[in-house]
Amino acid sequence: MPRGKPEKYQDIAERILELIESQKLSRGRALPPERKLSQEFDCSQLTVRKALRKLEQHNLIHKVASVGNFVGPTPVKLNMPQLVGVVFPDDDLFYYRLLVRLEQVFERLNLLPVVRLTNRITAREDATID
Repeated sequence: MPRGKPEKYQDIAERILELIESQKLSRGRALPPERKLSQEFDCSQLTVRKALRKLEQHNLIHKVASVGNFVGPTPVKLNMPQLVGVVFPDDDLFYYRLLVRLEQVFERLNLLPVVRLTNRITAREDATID
């Protein structure tokens, strides 16, 4: 038997969907925090969380743990290492040792270091950074 009044979370999910469809919230953009949404919609954070979960189930938003909710489906994760650039001012032994340590840390994080020795030539440093 259908209820006379829809659940509040469904109404909130529809209102957020309207914002997305009207492009007031564009793809990749972060949604306001749950606390702020609960104040805006005059409801509990649990109700907002339920509305967001519904939108996430329909692949309209995605959640990034400890960061927030974002418009659009979950981005595809590649199993490739990400590049990390390191610019050293010269070829001193200190920097070599530093690089060896950084390389160990980056490897654990699935990052691939890119090194460019500049011999303290500012133009080379600037070009590398660009």
